[in-house]
Amino acid sequence: MHSPLQINDFRWKETGLWLLKVVVLAGCVYYISQALGHRSYEGVAWQELKRGRLWLLSGLVLLLVPLNWYLEVVKWRICVAPLTQITSRQALWSVLRGLSLNWVIPFTLGDFIGRSLNLPKNKGAIRANLVNRFASLWTTLFMFALASMFYWPDHSVWTKAGVLLTLIMLVFAIIWDKHYSMINKLKLLAVSSFRYLVFSLQFGLLLFHFCPDLSNTLLMAGIPVVFLIRTLAPSLLGALGVREAAVIWTFAAYTALPGSLLVASLFLWLFNLVLPSLVGLLPILAYRFKLTA
Repeated sequence: MHSPLQINDFRWKETGLWLLKVVVLAGCVYYISQALGHRSYEGVAWQELKRGRLWLLSGLVLLLVPLNWYLEVVKWRICVAPLTQITSRQALWSVLRGLSLNWVIPFTLGDFIGRSLNLPKNKGAIRANLVNRFASLWTTLFMFALASMFYWPDHSVWTKAGVLLTLIMLVFAIIWDKHYSMINKLKLLAVSSFRYLVFSLQFGLLLFHFCPDLSNTLLMAGIPVVFLIRTLAPSLLGALGVREAAVIWTFAAYTALPGSLLVASLFLWLFNLVLPSLVGLLPILAYRFKLTA
């Protein structure tokens, strides 16, 4: 049983983390407003929102959303394989349920709770979630290490640091946690990398449409920089604000339409996070309705 001192200590830590995330969000909003300045609206290609090509492009990005989350389902099934066998449907609802709960439960605990409901009540659930997070972090670092060679061609220190961290984490993945076979570990990293590429393709298509003056090389090199900042920064509301600030910091100096970067990022947030979260709410609402009845 926890003492009052322990409970109060936890509450203070929880409050501190909330405040940190709110400060980061406020800082991102301030940075975006200062970076865009009077060009906040002038720099947005509003006419693009009325063109048929945008709707065609949006349809393509939306078609990639199921593939994106299907790969996350496959990744999650690999993570829980040493614990229990779950069907693709169970894994899908676990992933979407966790995504939805993340909006109301802080510190990504919603994702942990939503994914763990169908798992045995032991420490294996914690392990599965940690392994899943590790695979995503490794992929983000690996892609950043590759991209940094092109984004900072004259500053090899970033590339060296990225490669070094990636190799250290890869060695750690190989020797860590004997519950996962080497084949499962490699499959997990491969699926995680494939999902990262799908996500990057979605973002690249939106940026290519709204900011056509960005070169393809810059897009491929800059997107991993954005994703690394988004991964490492504490955030609220599905990283809303953090991603947008990272996009502007990464690309604003290379485009005449800096405000359009904001629009492209918001489209990605809407398609890949908001819409799947709404789908994930369905079983939660059905369960609450059943309890009420």
